[in-house]
Amino acid sequence: MLAVFQQSPHGSFDDLGYGTVTSFAAHLYRLESPPTQFLVRTAPLSAQTRAPGEWVGNGLVRRRWRRVGDASAVSTRPSRGRLPCPPLACKGALMPGLLHLDSSADVGESTTRALTRTFADTWRGLSAAHTVTYRDLHADPPPHLSHPALHWAPRLRRPGEFPDPAAAAAQDALLAELLAADVLLVGAPMYNWSLPSTLKAWLDQVHVLGVTAPFDSADRPLAGRPAVVVSARGATYGPGSPTEGWDHGVPPIELVLGRSCGMTVTVVTTDGTLASRVPALAELRDEARGQLDAAKRSVVELAARLGLR
Repeated sequence: MLAVFQQSPHGSFDDLGYGTVTSFAAHLYRLESPPTQFLVRTAPLSAQTRAPGEWVGNGLVRRRWRRVGDASAVSTRPSRGRLPCPPLACKGALMPGLLHLDSSADVGESTTRALTRTFADTWRGLSAAHTVTYRDLHADPPPHLSHPALHWAPRLRRPGEFPDPAAAAAQDALLAELLAADVLLVGAPMYNWSLPSTLKAWLDQVHVLGVTAPFDSADRPLAGRPAVVVSARGATYGPGSPTEGWDHGVPPIELVLGRSCGMTVTVVTTDGTLASRVPALAELRDEARGQLDAAKRSVVELAARLGLR
């Protein structure tokens, strides 16, 4: 199989580039006996991405993957197993992307950072084609929304609503990262029974009505895409505990990414992370170690399963 990668800066098939690549692949197809399957992919650089494996161009939704010479026009991606494939074929054609976000202010001993790092390392280990885009929300905090118009797609803004161009460009960059990712990984420690303000700012930037969330149509470009949220809590907040229901950090993330944007959210939680530091929580130390071990196993399993799906 020959995999051909074409990238257009316009968010759609450009006539010369796509036609040239397709014709080249089709010509090779005709010369092969027996015929070889050729895989042609276009990857627009715009943020107008639909579901994984799809793109938007000129108002149409088309699959990124298309088999040239295959009458069935197979549009699903091939298996993402760890295969020893030729560099030119694999480098551009098979690139499952992970967007990795950390938000903990503890850059040295953070539990969520350690767990998300394990997930990302497992992802990279699946193949050289498994890519990771990393954003540290603590080191490089996203701005809070500077104008209410940024909560809406440009077409839904009222006359006279003109957000600062620099703020709009910063938001576009965050949206492009999210929309380009096959899987989202979020480190979300509990801070004062809520989520870090940097993570909340990121959620506000990417939850845009008419872009990632439905408003004037039912379209949800992130629908079905996996999101893994790694949560660490200092005490215990599970069912039956005196503080059950006090976690106001994970629920907003699930509401925004899951219910509104339509992503498939999986939460990995570990409790008692302050047990080794706070004497009053000392009795939780054994339980905390067990939960942390279980969380490590969970992120490894999730990375392997989502990376090879």
